[in-house]
Amino acid sequence: MNASEIIKAELTDSGRTQTWLVSKVNAIDPQINMSEVKLSASLTGKRKISADEFIALCKALEISPDLIAERVSGH
Repeated sequence: MNASEIIKAELTDSGRTQTWLVSKVNAIDPQINMSEVKLSASLTGKRKISADEFIALCKALEISPDLIAERVSGH
């Protein structure tokens, strides 16, 4: 699993929508200027997630970036 897939799974498991996540990310860091189109492309692997976006997504979903790193590396 890659980071995008893990974030997508966390979003699905939380029962929240992409619209909610976009709003939350933009509240955390307005400079990111996340949109539903950007988020969707990121979650499907069509665009890379920047470091700032990654941190904001983790904060919004209340998950540790370390947890995602561990899952990506298979530990």
